Amino acid sequence: MKSGDSFCYTDNIEVVAALAALDIQVLDDSPFFYRLVGGKEVTIWNLKDKSDDGEFSTGELIKAYGTKGWFEKNPHHPFTLAVHAIRNLKTYEGWIVQSIPYATFDLGEGRELHAKISSSEFDAAIAQGLKPI
Repeated sequence: MKSGDSFCYTDNIEVVAALAALDIQVLDDSPFFYRLVGGKEVTIWNLKDKSDDGEFSTGELIKAYGTKGWFEKNPHHPFTLAVHAIRNLKTYEGWIVQSIPYATFDLGEGRELHAKISSSEFDAAIAQGLKPI
């Protein structure tokens, strides 16, 4: 970045990823920095002010992201499609996590342990010599 160049910033990683799909990149020499907000460290992403081909304005798209109804009004816009793809990925990943099967261990005296396979509870039960029933 040269002195006098403009840039935009956001703390929303979903926005950064969607903008990258439109060829809006983080700054080469300073892609991000950290800021304390309410005692919590937050990553702030520095982005070029437009896509490399000049078609998309970073500031306009960041504003659109926060504007109620923008995605519904622009369902075929590339930014809408990119954001929805990212949200779908998060949904699908959640389904995978939820679909990890459980194992049941007999603890004796009518007690059972139900633990997700590959969880710390499952590993601890196996380490204690318990076998799934």
